[in-house]
Amino acid sequence: MEPTKEVLCIVPSCGRPLHTPIRGARGLCYKCYAAANFQIKRGKTTWAELERLGLALPAVYKMTDRVFSTAFKQAKAGGAS
Repeated sequence: MEPTKEVLCIVPSCGRPLHTPIRGARGLCYKCYAAANFQIKRGKTTWAELERLGLALPAVYKMTDRVFSTAFKQAKAGGAS
């Protein structure tokens, strides 16, 4: 089994790891998520705009589900033969 790859924040100049790649984090580390949310609450931007700019992923993005689902399907296909 390969070691777990560290998942990094999608903000290009950040480089901090995602502590928990969870469904509402939008691909951001804790600090970038908090900063984005602060700008949204101040009315400076929206999640939709941040998505268009490549600074946030859609809210329905499920990175961990996709990774697990792919691994599960591969394991099941290998075990079924």
